[in-house]
Amino acid sequence: MDPRLTALLQVQEADAEIQRIERELERYPGLRRTREADVERARRQIEEARGPMKELGRRVRQTEAEVREWRETLRRFAAQQANVKTQKEYDALTHEMAEMEQKISKADEQGLAYIEEEEGLSERIADLEENVEARESAREQELRRLAEREAEKSALLAEFQARRRQMAEQVDEDLLQQYERLRGHNTADCVVPVVDGNCGGCHMRILPRHLQEISRPDAIVRCDSCHRFLYVETAE
Repeated sequence: MDPRLTALLQVQEADAEIQRIERELERYPGLRRTREADVERARRQIEEARGPMKELGRRVRQTEAEVREWRETLRRFAAQQANVKTQKEYDALTHEMAEMEQKISKADEQGLAYIEEEEGLSERIADLEENVEARESAREQELRRLAEREAEKSALLAEFQARRRQMAEQVDEDLLQQYERLRGHNTADCVVPVVDGNCGGCHMRILPRHLQEISRPDAIVRCDSCHRFLYVETAE
């Protein structure tokens, strides 16, 4: 293989490693957002549970206020009953008092049900808060780990970029420009081997005369179809 092509192939290998590292680095913001979203979901669960909790608290207070009002009414009825003149009036007050006591009894039962439900929600919120703390702790650990790995990858990227610059300086300038133009068209693997007489990039058949030329140690041959640089792999 022409030494110029060997140097260009080394540049391509460095470019491939640089692209691989850059793709890995592109994943880190998304990984961080995923961790943040996980904690945010847990916090939303707490807020969603606190809404019914507040409503239950309002119902408990409302029920307690109604019961206080009804008990006060019941006391007034009892006072009135002692002063009535007729049996009819007495019976009417007795009926109203019975209805009021029934309302108070039902309200007391409903209030107890609200309180039990409130206690259940309170326990759920406590569990959710504990879960959030655990997720926040896990998030912090994961973010530190991601930051360390990202720093390592960034340092490795800088190392390969510096190495690539050094390699590019060893490549024929005109050849390097042709290579860069190919890469600019998103051509993957601009320097490819010949595989069974076909271009290793586009897989088109190589003309016989080009196959003979490629076998020469000082030849630079490009595919007529995709314009990639071609070389013949040799057994080591």
